[in-house]
Amino acid sequence: MGDARHDKWLQRRRWLALWAPIFLLACGGNSCTSCTVQGNAPVTPNALVLPETLKLRITQHGFDVVAQEVKPLLLAVLGKNQNGQAVLDISKLLGPVALNLNGGLGLFKSSASLRQLVLTLDVQGMQLALVDPSDPARLRLTLDHAQIGVVSGVVAGDASFAGINSNAACQLKNGVNAGQPDAHLATLSTTLDLQLGVDANGQLAVNAQLVSVALHDLGFGLDKDCTLPECTDQVLFEDPCLECNICIAGNLAGDAAQALTAALEPILGQVLVALGNAIGTQLVLQALNGKPLDIELPLDMAQAVPKFGVLGSLLGPAETIYLSGKPSPHAFTVHDQGLDATLDGALYAPANPCVIDAGMDATTVFAQLPQTPPPAMPLTMLQPVTGAAGVQKTVDVGLMLSRSVVEEGLWSLLRSGLFCAGLDSRQLWTLSQGKLVLSADAVDLFLPGVRQLAGLPPGHVPAPVRMSVLPSANPNDAPRTQLQHLATGGVRLQAQLRRMAIGLEVAVRGRWLTVLEARADVAVTATLATPGGKLAIGVEHVALSGLEVAPESLFPHAHVAEIVPAVVQAAVALLLAQPLVLDVDAATLVTQSLGLPLQAELIGLDALGDSASQSSEDWLVLGLGLQPGGTP
Repeated sequence: MGDARHDKWLQRRRWLALWAPIFLLACGGNSCTSCTVQGNAPVTPNALVLPETLKLRITQHGFDVVAQEVKPLLLAVLGKNQNGQAVLDISKLLGPVALNLNGGLGLFKSSASLRQLVLTLDVQGMQLALVDPSDPARLRLTLDHAQIGVVSGVVAGDASFAGINSNAACQLKNGVNAGQPDAHLATLSTTLDLQLGVDANGQLAVNAQLVSVALHDLGFGLDKDCTLPECTDQVLFEDPCLECNICIAGNLAGDAAQALTAALEPILGQVLVALGNAIGTQLVLQALNGKPLDIELPLDMAQAVPKFGVLGSLLGPAETIYLSGKPSPHAFTVHDQGLDATLDGALYAPANPCVIDAGMDATTVFAQLPQTPPPAMPLTMLQPVTGAAGVQKTVDVGLMLSRSVVEEGLWSLLRSGLFCAGLDSRQLWTLSQGKLVLSADAVDLFLPGVRQLAGLPPGHVPAPVRMSVLPSANPNDAPRTQLQHLATGGVRLQAQLRRMAIGLEVAVRGRWLTVLEARADVAVTATLATPGGKLAIGVEHVALSGLEVAPESLFPHAHVAEIVPAVVQAAVALLLAQPLVLDVDAATLVTQSLGLPLQAELIGLDALGDSASQSSEDWLVLGLGLQPGGTP
């Protein structure tokens, strides 16, 4: 059970590595301390799924780095001999059925067969390239005059020797450069396409398609083996192994080379297709750990709380956010010297009890928004360097998120309760290191009478107060965002959070009394950057507008429109004076999820638009660099 739970946790962790940028766009606020949702996780209706919202692009350079690791992976899967050649057990690739050679083979009359065939294949010259363009995507594997040899194999059939008609069998052996270290059966040239697709279960599927196969310089020999079943029977009183003397009596290689070439080429074609499917399947298992692309995955937001540093102490358990993803109709394509994987997706959360005006999930709002085409991913990206100018780096892998899914992720965070914030006087004083003191005495300056309401005599210890912020979960208040490219590296994110509820409470005889309730639109401007390979979120500005005091407040006519925004801005400036750095090692997670001996480097974030249509910067792009040499 422990291993199963660990594997399940790893699967969720790897999926979170791909979707983490969505959640990390909005990294502040609190959640209620006792908010739970009963019942089973909902299933995302098709109407809520955003089309082609996530795109993973591997550039030609990145693909070349990955392709270098296919040979070691192939040898690890198939096994290798002392010369570093792949070992092909034909019975494992095609099944343990004998391979029929119709028409016979030399001294073997009318029919013959091959069984127990194990070959070697020199894959050092193997090339793996993108077929550009291709839809569905095709990867082309080529071998040019690669040596293929025999480890073992039996050729059997009807034969006649010394007037005796019976069946016979011989051990097959290499005939080219026989007796030498480089002895082999032939040289092989082949082209094989691996077509990427998705099956009915949402699993990534690989379909190998043979383009061509040709054998050159075929040469083989035979060895007599009296232990073979065909060599142990007797027709009369002859030597039981008499008929198997054909293995040494006739020049079968000379008589049957052309026939064997014609027979082996289609057999090798079958072997190569099976081999291609095996390679593709193994790559799929390594890259996705067998996970389907059609998923409905719960993401426990409580696990993200420790990443908020000192602010984590203010965060309570938010509701689970659900990630839904499925392959797009054109899930895998090759164009412009790159491989694209495209998913449709949705993020949604049940309304936490701490949010207000909870209505229907507004995911449909985002599903109906027009979406610009994805950008052409840049070949370079500016990598920020702390205390110095950025460095241009080559991008090998780019994860692109549409602005619609960014907004949907922010909306899900709002509904989950992560932005339900509550901050009392002691917490504010502690977090601001004593620089900001807020008490009933201070509030009394703009809400005259609060101090008296608290029932404190002159000279008494000031009564504490508590501020709260509760998001609106009304679909009409779904947030909108803007993304902006920064010349210094990174992205500026502007988010409009509509009709947030603001509350003010004062301690009265050991209990909290609400004295003010208001609604306001909150505009947040933040920067997202990746110094040192970590995600840093800096809050540049917080502005309140449209502040309305609720009529049921104890001070409904208070003039707070000028005071509250200033207090909020001061609190934000003190609490988030330094960027919030989240220890999210996306590079390591990507490397682990690929399962290949590669090193990944997080280069940076950027906001891009489709240059062809001159669209705005509607796509958030996470750039990674790859190089060989990691530990899978």
